[in-house]
Amino acid sequence: MDTLRKIFKEKKLAPSLAAAAMIGIMLMIMGGDIFGSKEDKTEEKQAESINDNRNNEYEDMLERRLENIFGEIEGVGRIKVMVTVENRGEIVVDKEKNSEEENESGERGKTSQKREEKTVVLNNSEPLVLKENEPRVSGILIICEGGDNVEIKKSLMSAAEALLNIEVHKIEVLKMK
Repeated sequence: MDTLRKIFKEKKLAPSLAAAAMIGIMLMIMGGDIFGSKEDKTEEKQAESINDNRNNEYEDMLERRLENIFGEIEGVGRIKVMVTVENRGEIVVDKEKNSEEENESGERGKTSQKREEKTVVLNNSEPLVLKENEPRVSGILIICEGGDNVEIKKSLMSAAEALLNIEVHKIEVLKMK
């Protein structure tokens, strides 16, 4: 106790300790918001894992479909396609919003508001999906036997541009060995 009194009698150290104590108290109060709870982080990791898996499935499906359709173009021959996406896509779920306003008794002009959002869940405990945006394609690589032919390259690039709605400079066509 005496050491604490000595520390606080020194005027240089007291403000620093008081500031540190205030920061500590603020971190304890806001700790859940700043650092997030373990539950939130686990849910976030699960959502990322689902999105990553969904992206891979989307890329694979898109690659197969493009290989099938581009393979039908005359002169293309054997073909391989690689697609990259720049984001994870987006799933928009329905949320039920509740809000309440209460006047505190005795004081004029003071109100407390309470807002709550809950995800609407179906009978099978899955959220109600309002819309699902696919990931945005950021580039495509097409390797084919006819990749050295200028007309084939032009046809494949035009088709990819039209189908995927991406700029031509993000499409590359190369000859297969």
